[in-house]
Amino acid sequence: MIEIRQTEEKDCYLLAPRIRQQNCADGVTPLDSLLHGLRHGVECYTAWENNSPIAMFGLSEHDEVGVP
Repeated sequence: MIEIRQTEEKDCYLLAPRIRQQNCADGVTPLDSLLHGLRHGVECYTAWENNSPIAMFGLSEHDEVGVP
């Protein structure tokens, strides 16, 4: 069963090795991308399955508009 929790910083370190560099902006590592989302997002959640993080998602704000 998948469990959704508020993201903790340790989640980023656990999930980063599972993300392909091709899915990140040029020059940004998967870890930096995840940490940026956590630190600058309005809401941030991690999906867990079998005691392992499988996804991170949330909401940030850009020009006073919510952005997934």
